[in-house]
Amino acid sequence: MGLFSFFNSKLPGCHKAPEQLGPVVHLRPGDRFAPFPLWSELTIFALHMQRRLEEKETDPKKMGKGWRSMPMIELEEELRNQVLQLGYAFRRDDRELIRKKAVDVANYCMMIHDNIGR
Repeated sequence: MGLFSFFNSKLPGCHKAPEQLGPVVHLRPGDRFAPFPLWSELTIFALHMQRRLEEKETDPKKMGKGWRSMPMIELEEELRNQVLQLGYAFRRDDRELIRKKAVDVANYCMMIHDNIGR
């Protein structure tokens, strides 16, 4: 069973249209489970995001430098840089690099979202 099939079997209702899922629920830090079914595509993407963050944690250039301590301007610059790299990947038509850079862009968006909420 592939990862996509696994999540489809474990997350009932993941193929429902947004209007069929009910009201929007905002999760708070510390929430352990979403009170609604998550789409399988979103879950898989989030797993890729986390894997990429874990890879970056071991990068010697990033050691001791977490996003929570980064100034917002630095996060914005990194986001812009990642968007440029994503564009480069599109021009090369490199599907693996596109996927990797899309995850990097999403991670910087998450970091900004997290820091704004503090």
